[in-house]
Amino acid sequence: MAITISAIIGFAVYFVASPSIVEESFPKPQKVKAPSKPPEKFAKLKNPLKNLTDGEINEFIRQVKSNSVKFFDQVMDGDKKFTNIRHIPKQSVKEFLAKLDAGETDKKLARKALMEKRLFEGRAMYQIYCSNCHGANGAGHRPAAYRPGKGKGGHNTCHGNQLASAPSTAHGFVNLRFTSLNAHYSIRRKGEGYTYWRVLTGNHELPADSFSWKSSMPAWGGELSETEMWSAILGAYDLVKARPDEGEDKKEVAREPVKPPKTVDLIAEGRKIYYEKCSFCHGVTGAGNGPPAKFMEPRPRNFQTNVFKFRSTISGFLPLDEDLFKVISRGIPGTSMEPYSRRAISNGLLPKEIWAVIYYIQTFGEDPEFNMWMLDEAYGMSRDQKDLTQWRYNNVVRMGAQPEKTPELLARGKEIYRSSKCFSCHGDNGLGNGISVEDMKDDWKFPMYPRNLTKIWRYKGGRSVKDIFYRITTGINGTPMPAFLKSVSEKDRWGVAYYVKSLQRKPVLKPFINALWTKTALPDSPTDPAWEAAKRGDVFMFGNVVTPPRWRNNTIDHVIVKAMFNDDEIAIRLEWEDRFPNTIHLGADILSQKEQTAMKDGDKSFATALTASSPQVTYRDAIMLQFPQDKTKGMPYFLNGDKDNPVNLWWWRADYAPSRKALAEKILSNRDLAPLYRYVKQKGPEKTGRAALELNAKGIKDPFTTQEESSQALSSQAIFNDGVWSLVIKRPRLTSDSNDTQFINGSYIPFAINAWDGWNHNIGTKKSISKWSYIYLDRPKTSKPAMMGVFAFLVSFALLAQVCIRRKKQC
Repeated sequence: MAITISAIIGFAVYFVASPSIVEESFPKPQKVKAPSKPPEKFAKLKNPLKNLTDGEINEFIRQVKSNSVKFFDQVMDGDKKFTNIRHIPKQSVKEFLAKLDAGETDKKLARKALMEKRLFEGRAMYQIYCSNCHGANGAGHRPAAYRPGKGKGGHNTCHGNQLASAPSTAHGFVNLRFTSLNAHYSIRRKGEGYTYWRVLTGNHELPADSFSWKSSMPAWGGELSETEMWSAILGAYDLVKARPDEGEDKKEVAREPVKPPKTVDLIAEGRKIYYEKCSFCHGVTGAGNGPPAKFMEPRPRNFQTNVFKFRSTISGFLPLDEDLFKVISRGIPGTSMEPYSRRAISNGLLPKEIWAVIYYIQTFGEDPEFNMWMLDEAYGMSRDQKDLTQWRYNNVVRMGAQPEKTPELLARGKEIYRSSKCFSCHGDNGLGNGISVEDMKDDWKFPMYPRNLTKIWRYKGGRSVKDIFYRITTGINGTPMPAFLKSVSEKDRWGVAYYVKSLQRKPVLKPFINALWTKTALPDSPTDPAWEAAKRGDVFMFGNVVTPPRWRNNTIDHVIVKAMFNDDEIAIRLEWEDRFPNTIHLGADILSQKEQTAMKDGDKSFATALTASSPQVTYRDAIMLQFPQDKTKGMPYFLNGDKDNPVNLWWWRADYAPSRKALAEKILSNRDLAPLYRYVKQKGPEKTGRAALELNAKGIKDPFTTQEESSQALSSQAIFNDGVWSLVIKRPRLTSDSNDTQFINGSYIPFAINAWDGWNHNIGTKKSISKWSYIYLDRPKTSKPAMMGVFAFLVSFALLAQVCIRRKKQC
């Protein structure tokens, strides 16, 4: 009896002394899913653009005769509006125009030609409004979907079958998956009415059980007309239409590609494929000015100039056909150029089709009668030895065997990196923030910036040591990146390649961040050594392409997150790379769409990429943490919440940072930081007050609400050093304000990030965003309650035993 009573007392003391923690289980992966059936009014809809009336055909014939064919305003080739259909290389169009020129009108051919004209518009509309997420091929492999995985040959990309080696993104952090329109569950198996419903309403208006809070599918009903939406749908269905996969085609995909001889018929075939697959970015005439080009950074290649970046040939020479085959097959990571090989995507090109496109590309030139490809072909066919020395195949970079990596070779590479002034563009630590960065342009006068060598997912020509060696050796035509073939020895170039490889940093991808508990005060400074013990997690960002003005070209694509907490507070440390510290803001405090003024630099849906003629603006750097106000009531939409599920926002602004003066002194005393001079010497208002504010939002379409001063409890400290912002932001874990997120021990707290780069003209909805990730608060178990329980058991047992002995009873 004494043992039983003592045990009960001991357990009671243990439970009373233990912290009251109800631990959550980690949220299960959830895929965005749409209902299998649309509302009844959409179920039987068919695309009206396929039903051509006699009146439409007659009007089309009249427009063709008068050279006044009408296209959507968005559909153009650069600044040139299309007024005829002669650029469409289809047999039905060719026959229709031939008869029309001969004075005959064939309505059957006119019907086919009008359908081809509508398909042209549809493909263009798809590329403008849909390809940024679903991809130019419809496979869902876009720059917005960065997944830093290693593909074949060390070629880093988010494209094609290389996705298989990328980390899982279901839990967050790299959770930027976009639906493949080629998938069996997508539009290939759905009716046109279903697709129209999805385009019209978007996914974030789906029922809660569809996990709509994770979807980035916009509602286009308020931006595009009914005809424009049907046009994009027409283009999408044409893009993913099933192709006959005959046995011979399967064999060709499986075997190594063999280059066929160039023939007139193959060039003609290449023109048709180029028109359907390439012209909507690179332009019908190959000038790199297709309908969506003005929204892209970098711009699509201008084939007329005969300048190509990624080659195995000496600087200034055209690439080998094999170089072009590699680029078309594998794509270019971090750009709109996706893989087109059938090995990568189901509706991709066969090797013979890729060769056909290459041969057709070689017909482009600024002078239709003569281009560099013609000259090179003449060199290759010449019997004159002097001419043959100018042939590109006789100017391939020759390299010996790749040496092994040694400490001496690595040290030599670092030395050459300095002596050859690689740092002047790429920065001392490879962050792409050297002294030559400002106002850098390519040969086409478009703004550009040096590669950040630490980001493995940003290597466009490949991230392996061999790939880097080629870039150092050949340079990159059309850019300020020079060739070091003659100025640096081969051995030293290998050393630099190994050194650059050593600068690469692999992201830390986890399903959630474990916040570090401490019983001491939380650190205020981002440089406090206490942060070294906290585990990091990497959150990947993408441009806000959900709401207008959509911004495809985000420069902040990655934020490192750490968290610490004690019994009273939580502190979150954010670190992100930014070439310039923008600490002055001469714009409005815009956060929501309702506060956004009309765009002057784009169309009604997308903001134009920066150009040399873009107006000079002075905007600040800023970052915002977002948490569900009360996650027990439902998950908010990832882009600033929704009307039923508001969010709590922690908004930090660089123009309020108290360290601005110290930052200016550091920059002005260091000549290597000279290009940053104007960023700290700009005249602007001296702002005092809180750098970090607490706000609440119920969706991007409504104004955000700043909390009352009495509720503001954030403190922050930020520093900028060598192209990196580091910020610590703190708040009490638990508050009495119902508008605040409560950080309860043992719980998974969802968070998302918004970020603005002032140098990249970011303001308002032109920002980088992430989807939901998680912070887990887990206070380590202490042995103190157990020891107290044991002590209580022993004391109570001793007392009860003594009572029993005195009463001479058996206990």
